[in-house]
Amino acid sequence: MNTAPLTWPPGWCDPLLGLGEAGPPPAPVPRAARLAASAVVRMLAETLMGHRNPEQLVRWLDPLTIVRLAAFAQGLRGARIRPQPCQLASPLPGRVEAVFLLDCGTRSLAAVLSLADTDGRWACRELSLLLPQGVAAQPQYSQPQVRRRSGSARGTS
Repeated sequence: MNTAPLTWPPGWCDPLLGLGEAGPPPAPVPRAARLAASAVVRMLAETLMGHRNPEQLVRWLDPLTIVRLAAFAQGLRGARIRPQPCQLASPLPGRVEAVFLLDCGTRSLAAVLSLADTDGRWACRELSLLLPQGVAAQPQYSQPQVRRRSGSARGTS
């Protein structure tokens, strides 16, 4: 029986990096996970262009990041946002990690997202943004303002 050591193609693990033994190649990324990742990228781009309220990202971002994202988006009014291709990898079955960049003209936004397969449906479990250091804002928590009609404006003259 042949007992030759198992070797992987170059690039999987560079011995000079000291990362230890080369592991198996990553699993292929399912098409449904690619579609879910592109939907999150599109949603973030829509938020930066002002077409979507940053509060809609509350499921994935903490409140301070939402405030910082809104401040970042304020400086981009009218800018064209061009998403760059996502880099996707599946480190474990049922998990997909994605890294992407949004080109915002003079600025860029980098983000990392984690998708998980739950009962055949891919969902974003975490979204981390790398915002520029100059973008800072204090969270301003306020009650939603409800417009009330006054009695005199309803035809009682």
